[in-house]
Amino acid sequence: MGEHNVGIDRDAKALLVAYLGGDRRQTRNEISKLALYAGDGATVSVEDVEAVVADSSFLSLDRIAQAVSSGRLDDLDRSLERALADREQPVSILGAVRRHMTQLQLFLALRERGTAEDAAIRGAKVFHFRAVDALKAGSRRWNADRANRALGHLTEAEMQCKTTGMPANTICRRALFDLARAAHAAGRR
Repeated sequence: MGEHNVGIDRDAKALLVAYLGGDRRQTRNEISKLALYAGDGATVSVEDVEAVVADSSFLSLDRIAQAVSSGRLDDLDRSLERALADREQPVSILGAVRRHMTQLQLFLALRERGTAEDAAIRGAKVFHFRAVDALKAGSRRWNADRANRALGHLTEAEMQCKTTGMPANTICRRALFDLARAAHAAGRR
């Protein structure tokens, strides 16, 4: 970034590192593209990284998982429709939500055993600031036992998508909205 006279704020740098892989040439290309987008003398923000570098599929799945765990039904509806319109596979969507719920369940189990919040976040292997915020939001609506049952529900939906011949989009949508409604209702208690 320095070669292009462009700065980058701390959160944007963390997000950029999370999106870039091990391909050195690809990394340099993405950084150059980001610097060009920001312009000479600018400071890159999280929004800039999301606009230029972020894998839109990754962001879409992340948004779906966070909407489910926090019970945001409108966000889930919009994000899920967008992902399906972009031909994201229902099994991939369910898998992304399952991974998020696995982290949430581990975080909650550690917290319920008395582990300090920061240690529980590290124990759940959550490193990105947005994922930490999503975990904290979800933890207000779930406990470890309910999160564990949600994982079973997601696994069952994945298996149904692969084996029953029923429309996978319908199975996915039903499973995710069941969980999001439960989270939404838990937030009103």
